[in-house]
Amino acid sequence: MVLLLAVLHCLPLLSYTQRLLFTTYRLNENLYEANSEIVSGYVKVISQTRNKLLFIGTKFGFCIYDGNKFRNYTRFGGKYIGAVNDFAELDDGRVAVLSNSHGILILDKNTLTAIPVLPKTPSTRFISFHRTPGNKLLVSSTNGIYRFHNDHFVKTPVNTANADNFFYDIENINDNLLIASNSDNTPLTIFDSSFRIIKKYPLADVVYDVQGDKKGNLWMATPTGLKRALIGDLLAGQLKFESMPSAIARAGIDGKIVVSLYADPYSNIWVGTAFGGLFRIDSLFNVTQFHFRNGFNFDRVNCFLEDAEHNLWLGTENGLVKIPDPRIVKYISDDGLQYSTIAGLHLFQGDLLGISTDNMFQVDGQDHKKILLIDTLPYATGIFSTDASLYVYSRYRLLQADKVKGRYVLQKTLLSAPGSLSFKGGALALRDDYFLIPLATGGLYAVEGKTGSRLPGIDYIVNTMYYDKPNQLLWVSELNGGMRIYHTGKTLELVCMDSTVSKNISAITSDGRGGFWLATRDKGVFQVIKENSRLKILQHIGTSEGLSSDLCTTILQNAQGKLFAGNTASLDIIQKINGSYVINHLASQLGYYNEMYTLSNDNMGNTWAGGLNGLLMIPADANLLSVNKTGTFITRIELNDSIINAPDLAANHPLTLSHNQNDITFEFASPYLKSESMVKYVYRLLREGDTTWSSPFTNTSLALKDLPAGSFTFQVKALFPDGSNAENIAAVSFHILSPWYKSWWFISLCILMLAALLYALYRYRLQQLIRLQQVRNRIASDLHDDIGSTLTNINILSSLGQKNLHEPVQARKFLDRITEEVNSSSQALDDIIWSVNTNNDGLEETVARMRRYAAELFDAGNVHYEFQIDPSLEQKKLSMEQRRDFYLVYKELLNNISKHAEAKNVRISIHIEKAHLILSVKDDGKGFDCFAETHRNGLKNLHKRINHWNGNIQIRSGEGMGSMIIASLPVKG
Repeated sequence: MVLLLAVLHCLPLLSYTQRLLFTTYRLNENLYEANSEIVSGYVKVISQTRNKLLFIGTKFGFCIYDGNKFRNYTRFGGKYIGAVNDFAELDDGRVAVLSNSHGILILDKNTLTAIPVLPKTPSTRFISFHRTPGNKLLVSSTNGIYRFHNDHFVKTPVNTANADNFFYDIENINDNLLIASNSDNTPLTIFDSSFRIIKKYPLADVVYDVQGDKKGNLWMATPTGLKRALIGDLLAGQLKFESMPSAIARAGIDGKIVVSLYADPYSNIWVGTAFGGLFRIDSLFNVTQFHFRNGFNFDRVNCFLEDAEHNLWLGTENGLVKIPDPRIVKYISDDGLQYSTIAGLHLFQGDLLGISTDNMFQVDGQDHKKILLIDTLPYATGIFSTDASLYVYSRYRLLQADKVKGRYVLQKTLLSAPGSLSFKGGALALRDDYFLIPLATGGLYAVEGKTGSRLPGIDYIVNTMYYDKPNQLLWVSELNGGMRIYHTGKTLELVCMDSTVSKNISAITSDGRGGFWLATRDKGVFQVIKENSRLKILQHIGTSEGLSSDLCTTILQNAQGKLFAGNTASLDIIQKINGSYVINHLASQLGYYNEMYTLSNDNMGNTWAGGLNGLLMIPADANLLSVNKTGTFITRIELNDSIINAPDLAANHPLTLSHNQNDITFEFASPYLKSESMVKYVYRLLREGDTTWSSPFTNTSLALKDLPAGSFTFQVKALFPDGSNAENIAAVSFHILSPWYKSWWFISLCILMLAALLYALYRYRLQQLIRLQQVRNRIASDLHDDIGSTLTNINILSSLGQKNLHEPVQARKFLDRITEEVNSSSQALDDIIWSVNTNNDGLEETVARMRRYAAELFDAGNVHYEFQIDPSLEQKKLSMEQRRDFYLVYKELLNNISKHAEAKNVRISIHIEKAHLILSVKDDGKGFDCFAETHRNGLKNLHKRINHWNGNIQIRSGEGMGSMIIASLPVKG
């Protein structure tokens, strides 16, 4: 009764017993951003060009997918492109695009142009392209069928009877005949490659799509459901819809709005519906629906494409879907399993059986696989068999399962776990009547017949066991203790004990050649052989070799040599190709995540994986590695201040870049669409014979910084998982110009300027030395002339005084003369010291000294004087020589007034006028004839000092008229 209820419970789920593994490419959040995600979630059509690029037509334009990014096209002629219905690659590599709004557009590199419609019928809307077996390109439309040839349309004679015929699709029936599906009031039409109409079949229904299968069925997608006719009847001149098989009728496809069809290489018909999801009909008419209830989150499937790598692409109302292999399916508790956690799988006499949390199940071995419940088994723990019998056990009891009338039935308990002990997974049979079951607390429980006992000598916790029957060796993994190998006979004899591989071996499988693969929880997987009393490592595969995790939980090798390694996150498939191990990560490639516990092959070579989240079935010939080579493309170059996209590279080749465009980022791709993340790249930057390729990397962009000036060629090529290279090396050449400051003329100019500067510095230094020498000579001359002559006079006067000591009056005169000469000499020396002191360079200090001198001179003689000075003089500076001459001119003028003028009033003025320093001295003395000849040197010295600085002096005087002398010196600043 329990079994019946379980079967009844599963019946409603039989149409939903499988889940597809797929990748979704969703809508770009920024609808019109280039080089981002897909331009629109509503995908209408998918096509592939000869260089493996995907063209995706959507409601809002189209995009090109290169395996890395989507390049979007949304506008043409200032208007939105709108809905795109189909693509066709022309013989010269250009791509024709069918647009609702613009007719046919031609994409040449990165440029779109429009093709005029002939005859001009503005209301015509083009629906789809089709290439005939003779390579003629046809276009179905709302106005009949056209042939596209030499960039223009030729109306075919297919629909001459009715100029308003509306055709959705054109498909081949055989090598000569084609069929055009219809719209309202348009017949279904069969015609040959010469466009002669063979037959028309008026239909009430619209036919969106037609698809033939290998059994001679012609399937039709209509808004009132899926229809089926026989191609043979059609060719014989009659169209009769066949009744649907019961499985299809139960699935309700004949009542759905069917919009798209596809016949795959595995004899399946895929049916895309509006509001009903996706259906698959196998060769036996078994139906599987993929909908929200089994993880397919798309209501509408508009189109299908099988690409060159045999991925199945689906265009939906909410994104692009890629199915790498539609035969890879998974099952969880909603798909026939009572519980999702799978504890064990076992192949027995061609039947695949398993245990989940609390029951035992069988996988239906037909092409359309279902999960059949056998019976409940609380705390199900393990499953194993002898050649003749199948056994399952829980924590506490062991049962035998027998096949009765084609179905497995659990018999009564053979034995129970003794006392407080409990069983754990990993049991196996050494003989038909002798089993070993690991105990949860440690040790092995040996069952012989219907009795059991704890095996002496083994008290450790057993991780896993494997029986090498030909060599009668029992491999036992000890928890945290490594591997022990026993020879089996009447007793177990330990022949090998090894922990060098790992202390935590979780699973063991044969490699089919006398060796074994060991899965470990810390180091990945090892291939080993027993060599004497040790294990010899033949091969190690860990994360550094590409494994997704070193923590492996289960391992199995199938008949084709593929190695399946389960871990706590997913499953890896390892296969040796061209001498290297290639690893498929199902987590990244299929989006499959599951903590794996058990692996088994079925009788058809398919591999089944069970774990925490259900079952996964992988066909023996699963198509997860592409053998279809493709090219490498440089898709984008980003410079410091600009971007160059792929279609523009050829037109600008080679590139000439300025010196500040030396930070370059290259983006590249290779449309290896089976698994984009598995492609690796190498690059080199050719300059002066450098030919070294880089180490492989997975990034699809590369930034080169601070490149020097010169000519370069950047080359990149893709490396595929099977060890092969891309068919081409993508390359772009560019030349970075030298900056102007590194050009020959600028360097030459700099050298000349430096030489001139050094020469100028040399001349300046020389002039300074000459000037210093002149100053020294002048100081020496002044000392000689003034101080020396004065000292000579003092010496003479001293001698004369000594001779006249007997005459006191005369001697006193000589002493007074000596005092005068000493004072004069002291003043002259003070003037010399003052003139060479740099602290006195400012006119402010000079004027202050001039004030003091005037006060000393005139205050003693009761002469009234005025001293006027321009305040701006404080900011002016004079050179040492100029300052000295200016002061001496001033001093000479005042001395002459004091000695000869007999003046009562003196007016002194110093100011700046037109970059000249003006000294004006006026007195009211007796004056003199400035034109009379004289033997005195005073006026001559004045003129000499002023003329030395290119100045001038004016003397205005006469007898009894006083005098006025104006001296002018040019000053800088």
